[in-house]
Amino acid sequence: MSGSQSGFFQKVGSTRVVPLYGKIVLLFVFFLLVSNFTTNYINLVLNRSQQVKLMNELLVKELKENYITASTQFDVYSYDQKLEESQKALAQAALPSLTRANSMAFGVRDDGSFLYFASPTLKWTSFPDQTALQKLISLRDAGTSEGPIEFQAGGQNFFGYYKYQKGWNVFLVRAEDQQVFLAASWSIFWVVGLLILVITLVTLVLSVWLLRHLFRYVDLITKSLMEMQESQELSSITLHGAPNDDITYLGLSFNALSSTIRNLMNIFRKFVTQDVASRAYKERQIKLEGTKQELTILFTDIKGFTYMTETLGNDIIKLLNLHYDKAIRHI
Repeated sequence: MSGSQSGFFQKVGSTRVVPLYGKIVLLFVFFLLVSNFTTNYINLVLNRSQQVKLMNELLVKELKENYITASTQFDVYSYDQKLEESQKALAQAALPSLTRANSMAFGVRDDGSFLYFASPTLKWTSFPDQTALQKLISLRDAGTSEGPIEFQAGGQNFFGYYKYQKGWNVFLVRAEDQQVFLAASWSIFWVVGLLILVITLVTLVLSVWLLRHLFRYVDLITKSLMEMQESQELSSITLHGAPNDDITYLGLSFNALSSTIRNLMNIFRKFVTQDVASRAYKERQIKLEGTKQELTILFTDIKGFTYMTETLGNDIIKLLNLHYDKAIRHI
């Protein structure tokens, strides 16, 4: 099994190893995006409620102005009986306040026909929602001559305010297209969302750079462990200049463990051959039960061994190892 690096990932054999800082960055970005978009959506809902409230106040104000204009034009009409001119004057007076697409102001009779209709984009000849109109008539008959109104036309929803004008016998209505009105807030939402993504991207780049710097010794430890696994040899990890933190402590602990294992292996090699020691290290086990093999055995006697033992003392072990090393080569 060998260690290698491929792009963002490191590999041990066929297993991809994702850097720790990568997981931290991805988790951080995920929670950052969720938090920001959730906050943005909550702000959208709260601001939309405030916008609706302000729009309703504006609609009521403009409806009152239209009502005053309608009352004045009724007096004019009562004097000159010029209906078309009064209708034209009512529509022209309402148009300046209709700044949005599908904004409208109109006066509707009980039969659904218009006294006048003003809109920058729409061209209606009669009121399309008879259910809403019948509701207005019922409210008027019950004594309610003004209030909020909601109606539908062509699959679109409209909201606004109405006020009954007794002289003309019409319901004066000032209304807005709900979808068009809310589209502005959605546009703001997506613009803010785009800014959040840009800021998150910048934060991501800075976070990767910062975390790679902070976790550079994690990469060093990981790389060193992969090299040891590939070479099947234990060694110490170089930690010069490492900060005094838990990652450095982890590396130092590994170095201490590695040193202990190397010392044990050195002791073990004094009692077995290099091949046996290497095989035991790679196979992670020592088979003491023995194996059946064909062997060549050489019996030798070292001349003057007793005298050399008395003379050399403990150094006789070195002499024996030297003898075994040369003798085994000829077997």
